[in-house]
Amino acid sequence: MSFHAFDKSEQLRVLTTGETGQLLGYLPSGKLSIQLTSGGIVIVDEENVEKV
Repeated sequence: MSFHAFDKSEQLRVLTTGETGQLLGYLPSGKLSIQLTSGGIVIVDEENVEKV
C-alpha cells in the first residue's frame, strides 16, 4: 500500500493502470491522497472518499 499526495500547484493529472493503460480517473488540482489497495485505488480528498 502506498500513498501519493499532490499539492495544489499540481496540474490536472490522468491516472492510468501501469499494465493495461486503462483510464481510471482524473485527478483535479488540489490536495489529494491516492491509496493503492488490493481491491483497487482509493482517491481521498477533503470532502469525500471515492473508490475507483
